[in-house]
Amino acid sequence: MKQATDLTKDLLRANAENLRQANREIREQIKRGVFDIETIKQANEDLIATINESLAIADEGKRKRAEAEKVLIACETELKQVLAAAKARAALPGGSGAKG
Repeated sequence: MKQATDLTKDLLRANAENLRQANREIREQIKRGVFDIETIKQANEDLIATINESLAIADEGKRKRAEAEKVLIACETELKQVLAAAKARAALPGGSGAKG
């Protein structure tokens, strides 16, 4: 009977220690899950910042292209005016037209 009682005590102690160890491991995993959420939140914030930066860069590029288009149109207009003036000048009597 003593052996049965001792065996029961040993089993109870071992079971309690196993439960304690399992509880510790579970709590560590739960704690780790909280850190994983923090990692996900940080990654999400970084992605949002990246998207916003990309949109800002695209907007700046669009603005610069619009400005460049205005400058090109002004240059083209000026060139056409100069060419028209040169053509009109060449058409005048005594103009500097290249006649053979």
